[in-house]
Amino acid sequence: MHTLYEEVKLKIRTSTCIYESFRSDIRVKQGFPLSPTLFGLYIDKLEEWLNSQGGENIHLGKFVTRVLLYTYDLILISKSAFRLQEHLLSLQHFCRKVGMQVNISKIKTMIFSNKREHKQHKLYFEGNTLEEVVDYNYLKIDFNKNLS
Repeated sequence: MHTLYEEVKLKIRTSTCIYESFRSDIRVKQGFPLSPTLFGLYIDKLEEWLNSQGGENIHLGKFVTRVLLYTYDLILISKSAFRLQEHLLSLQHFCRKVGMQVNISKIKTMIFSNKREHKQHKLYFEGNTLEEVVDYNYLKIDFNKNLS
């Protein structure tokens, strides 16, 4: 399976021409039928990894979890900024271990609080400061850091 993704070449086609092929550093081909399966194998291992790292349990109704997973998305859940940073470090170690990459520009952080004043939290992934947001939409559910 590794050789399937060893040397990925792409071509760009426009309405007027097809350009020369070029090598891509992106390992999993988007739209390729096997891509979701390969990602699923990694993401299952990630859930096991996070659970093996210990930490707190988060209760969502009658479920206990540390992570929400859906297709190519994941949400790390924690009760504090400190614990969330620990989860991010666990994710970072997992990615290094299995050779997986995270698109840092898509990472958003949110610390829920019912207090009027909000402290800014500096969270990091691979040395990059992550963007903290006030609102976030996940699977058509709107989350707001004020718990509304």
